[in-house]
Amino acid sequence: MADFTKPAVMNLAAVSSPLAPNTTQIQNGPCRLFGVYVNTVLSGHTVAIQNYTTAESPLPTAVTLVTLPASMAAGTSVQYPGIEFSKGMRVVPNLVGTGSITLAIKQGTAATLHVQG
Repeated sequence: MADFTKPAVMNLAAVSSPLAPNTTQIQNGPCRLFGVYVNTVLSGHTVAIQNYTTAESPLPTAVTLVTLPASMAAGTSVQYPGIEFSKGMRVVPNLVGTGSITLAIKQGTAATLHVQG
């Protein structure tokens, strides 16, 4: 299990995403999700974090791997064991969703990630 008290050792990227009414591509290519922090309270809508890439052809497909519940409070932190997004990652809020989150991610696949801790 990773030691979350030493995020520098894990070389995680902190990616902040305001939840505008559009989809945000976080990472094109494999990555792992280690955590989500809610900066600003989420509206009364769920937020999907999907395995997805814009590079897929002819039509990209998306699979929701994590769903953040509606109305998550600011300051809420959720840790994950390194959920693998094999294609890439995008955040899909509801069309009228609001709030802001920070994602702790690391590029690469299970075969290339070596988390110390």
